[in-house]
Amino acid sequence: MQLQIEKYIDGVRWVAASLHIDQPTKGLASSCTLEYLPDYVLEFLDRSDEASLDFQHPLSFHHYRCDGWPAFFLDLLPSGYGRDTLLTLLNGSARDGAKYDASVLMHGASQPPGCMRIRDAHQYLAGAMPQGFGGWSEAELAEVGTGFESLLQEHDVLHAVSCMLGQAPKLWMSRAGNGRFYPDACLAEDDITERFLVKFPRNREEQVLLEHEFVWLKLAKTAGLEVHGQPFMLGSLLFIPRFDCALVQGQWQRHHLMSMYTLQNAQQHGLKLFHEDVLTNWQAHAEPGEFLRQVTEYLRRDVLSYCLKAEDNHGRNTAFLKHGSRLQLSPLFDFSPMFLTRDPPTRLTSWRSFTVGQHQQWPVLFEAFLSTLLGEAACHTLRTSMCDWCSTLAEVQQQFAALKLDERTDACHKRFVTALAALESL
Repeated sequence: MQLQIEKYIDGVRWVAASLHIDQPTKGLASSCTLEYLPDYVLEFLDRSDEASLDFQHPLSFHHYRCDGWPAFFLDLLPSGYGRDTLLTLLNGSARDGAKYDASVLMHGASQPPGCMRIRDAHQYLAGAMPQGFGGWSEAELAEVGTGFESLLQEHDVLHAVSCMLGQAPKLWMSRAGNGRFYPDACLAEDDITERFLVKFPRNREEQVLLEHEFVWLKLAKTAGLEVHGQPFMLGSLLFIPRFDCALVQGQWQRHHLMSMYTLQNAQQHGLKLFHEDVLTNWQAHAEPGEFLRQVTEYLRRDVLSYCLKAEDNHGRNTAFLKHGSRLQLSPLFDFSPMFLTRDPPTRLTSWRSFTVGQHQQWPVLFEAFLSTLLGEAACHTLRTSMCDWCSTLAEVQQQFAALKLDERTDACHKRFVTALAALESL
């Protein structure tokens, strides 16, 4: 199987490279060949960092032989609800396994977050979406309740979810100049004024989760964390403004988004990571003058995620914006109280420096790891910054205590106390 990878640069979708998968039925484990197209290489010889698909496979006239799929393809590969829906649309069943990976990539990687896509998948989605769909008004979406999936089926636009990553039901949705909302694939770029990730519930349990995720995002903003734009709810739908693309002088630009898993060159799903390894590898690609500020944000996210039990921290729930050879921590996303679900995920990224099973020992980081990573002076600055943040975290604690939430969130009260005590001991 041979697929073409497109990358968005300077307002143009460039056919950047080809991927030849030797044994598609082996899925991610199949050996493959990744090769940049000569015309693309020639076009961007003087901008090779920007044009490269990742750090492991820099722009080159030579091909790359790989034992398995390069890690960045997993950032393009639909998963969860999107994958299940795509397989059902393709095969009449959500029956899954490694042998379907290549087909899911070929048909589903049409609109991944960021600036890359599989050309074949884009062509498939374009052919599957109806022409002339009239979109929805705010009032219509506000009244949909838990029936949005049925609404997608009714208008024959269910394919819009087939490109999405993550377990929860979601899709890209855009607002047009006429004020109505459409699945992103239904609109031409010039017609789009705003872009959102929209999460929708299929039942009351998922609706409760989204209502709480909205609160969690507002609490993160109160804590001073970087939450892009202003998330909002229309009825039961959670609208989250996209940060992987931006309207610049009337033209949509797309940013290169790289997951923490891709930074760590993780070629499988669900691998456990250590924060220390992530920070060390990130530092090699960080803007030196910005790294300390971003590590501060990273550490504060870790503390607040502990307080609010937002523990679904696998390697695709943290990402970086790639600017040439530099990486910048992306705004916060997927900050959700997944412990409210029937099958809550376990924490997959932890601190090697902490005692196994413990996740509130941040003072230990300042004794060795952070001083080695940052140097003594910067480590002292970080320590002071975290201490100063205690008053802000205490405000979040007070705001949280005043909220009327699901009783299962009561466990978070003790966590705030524990976290504040740890930070005050720095």
